[in-house]
Amino acid sequence: MITVHDYSYCRRFTDNVDFVSVQLWLSELYSVMRKVCTDMPNKPILNIEHGGYEKGPYVVFNGNYTSPEVCLERAWQCVFAGTYPTHYWQGAAWNVLIPDPEKLPKSQRPRLEYYKHMNSFVKKYQLAELVVGDKKSNAGFCLHNNKNLFLFYVPKECEFIGLRLKSFQGQTMTTRWFDPRTGKTSKPQRQTIPRWPAVKTPADGFQILIVQVASRATVDGKQ
Repeated sequence: MITVHDYSYCRRFTDNVDFVSVQLWLSELYSVMRKVCTDMPNKPILNIEHGGYEKGPYVVFNGNYTSPEVCLERAWQCVFAGTYPTHYWQGAAWNVLIPDPEKLPKSQRPRLEYYKHMNSFVKKYQLAELVVGDKKSNAGFCLHNNKNLFLFYVPKECEFIGLRLKSFQGQTMTTRWFDPRTGKTSKPQRQTIPRWPAVKTPADGFQILIVQVASRATVDGKQ
């Protein structure tokens, strides 16, 4: 597969590349990436530099964000926008190469497990098959299958998230929280969907809310 490390080239000569590489650092990343998708439909979009350069034992290039957790948030925003992220670690960039980061003290290692959890989640819920861009909540971002599965990226600032599931009022939904840092999923909570459903968020950083509507479909393979 061919791309060019030059967003302006990809914009001008889209037919020459198999996927589009962008370098967009803007603070409100989700909407920016959605616009790229709109401008260049039917092409995979890869944000090869979203401004996050995870810190290591040597300072190479700080970019805008060096916190592993902030870099992870921005990567997930790319995912929920229907695009692909990359991960930079300053211990493996430009003029620095640490071939075996496992030999470093734990505090200096890249948090590669974050992206292992991401990969597992993407595969489990087949995110490439979900609908992108619909507003199904009053905050955050949503991916859904237009039937019974809704995934919400919930920013860390949210204490509650209101869900827009009016067409399912009176049916039963199961909610779970997925922690992108640990890869753990909370125990399921079931409730009847009211007119204006709202869910209290966990206190620890941004989370992903998994909502499955049970009355017309199965939940995790069970009737």
